[in-house]
Amino acid sequence: MKICYDCGRLLPEDIDHFPQIKGKISGQCLDCRKKYMKDYYEKNKTKWQGYAAKRSPEENRKRARDWQRNNPEKARRRQSNWRRAHPEVGTKRGRRLRAENPEVYRCYVRNRRALLKNAPGTHTAKDIVDQLDSQAGLCFYCGKELDTCRHVDHFIPLSKGGSNGPENIVIACRSCNLRKNAKMPEVFIAELRESCSA
Repeated sequence: MKICYDCGRLLPEDIDHFPQIKGKISGQCLDCRKKYMKDYYEKNKTKWQGYAAKRSPEENRKRARDWQRNNPEKARRRQSNWRRAHPEVGTKRGRRLRAENPEVYRCYVRNRRALLKNAPGTHTAKDIVDQLDSQAGLCFYCGKELDTCRHVDHFIPLSKGGSNGPENIVIACRSCNLRKNAKMPEVFIAELRESCSA
């Protein structure tokens, strides 16, 4: 435990409560240090803006990337704190990105679902486009032309041990994918042939 020399609070002596400065734990708690730095920045705003203005935007971005690479734990904590403090910004950004890149978002959802099922492999939005091109825009199962309401199907279902990699991805029409569900492909194809011949 350690006492902050600014506010006098007794806090655990770790980096969550006391910042590390030049390899040593500060005598100021994190809250007091933030307040001090904010005040210092406000008083010396033009000086700090002058430093940043001397560097090009690309150099500033490079410095930020280097800092994140060298301080991964601090960067994760900073990002996490920022997201908690500004949930509305993250929500707006997420909605905008989903609207602009629907296939990328769907790909993320499929990869996340596969990860939860411990399925090996991942695929990208480009893999989906490549598969659609290789199928010439036709449903993998029934051969009908696909419209905008196409579904991405795992040829061997994840529940039956199929991978989530591009080698196990096919594009199907909505009705075929919903009818197939978690059936093995040979079972579904046999059912499809029976329904066509009947």
